[in-house]
Amino acid sequence: MENTQTAGQHAPREYPIIDVVAMKIKETLRSLEPSPDVTQHFRNARVEVLKGFRQMIDNRIQRLSRSSDHGQKLTVE
Repeated sequence: MENTQTAGQHAPREYPIIDVVAMKIKETLRSLEPSPDVTQHFRNARVEVLKGFRQMIDNRIQRLSRSSDHGQKLTVE
């Protein structure tokens, strides 16, 4: 085995149990990753939520833009 370490560096230690646990965690996280169909569904849902916000803003703009009658005309004798 060739030693390629420079002064002051230590050889990396191996921890087989930690490696096994890390791989199991990695596998578990990968199994939770959504499929492309699920990802597309959530993307579509996000677009629909944004469209809802846009409609609320458009409605508010319409209400604020309407000319409203202020007061009432009275004939004074």
